[in-house]
Amino acid sequence: MPRSTMGRLRVRLNRARNLKGPEILGMSNCLVVFTFEGKREESSVKVNDIAPAWHEEVTFDKVPYPPSSKISITIVYRSGKTDEVLGVACPGSNLWTTGNAAPQDRWLPIATKEGIYAGELNFHIHWTKTEVQYRPAVRLLQRGVLKTQEFTRPLEPALERAMALTSGIGSTVSRKIEDMGRTQKRVTGAVLAAVLASGVFFLAVPAILFLPVTLILLGGFFFCSFLALPVLTSFMWVLVCTKPVQSKVIGPLVERLLRYETVKKVLTSE
Repeated sequence: MPRSTMGRLRVRLNRARNLKGPEILGMSNCLVVFTFEGKREESSVKVNDIAPAWHEEVTFDKVPYPPSSKISITIVYRSGKTDEVLGVACPGSNLWTTGNAAPQDRWLPIATKEGIYAGELNFHIHWTKTEVQYRPAVRLLQRGVLKTQEFTRPLEPALERAMALTSGIGSTVSRKIEDMGRTQKRVTGAVLAAVLASGVFFLAVPAILFLPVTLILLGGFFFCSFLALPVLTSFMWVLVCTKPVQSKVIGPLVERLLRYETVKKVLTSE
């Protein structure tokens, strides 16, 4: 489980050029609206001006990197209860700076909803990693994983090779499926379904004909499974705790899950 998967995003708007303001100057108040992953922040309102207040910074917490969406920077002219949007810029994460790197100023054009050029914004966006505060139960689970890893180090090289082989086979199969035409995919799917159905049929007929034997075998299977459950559970725990599985499977999975607000509330403390 990753120790840190989220960060803090700081967005600073420095200046602009060639802004196409409202037709009647003095009738509107200008501001900037920042929207990111459902959260909204507004700059100060610049009264009776075609430009917003510059050199202001907004902050978004618990932002994953790389993000699943782009930030939206919108220039708005507000008159009473009516907002008129001048234009929008949506810088991607390729324009962010991260970690210890110095923030870099960028120019980006803004466009109206019709796609017409409406000026350019100068800004910088900087993301810094922050430590995720997990709940006590999750921290206890982390300690258990670390303790188990002390005993599973000899298994790691073999497990790395097995995972690499599995990944290679999966990639090959995926490429083969992508290269197939629509008709080939349908034929292949029909063949697999037919093979599966025939296998079920040939197993089901004897099982029904010799029902008492089938019930005895099923009872023995479930009894043996019950006896083997502690061993299987221990094996699965050891497998999941190994570093290759933690780094390549569990870590990325938890990072994705933490992007959902409900999961974040369950696993982390505010």
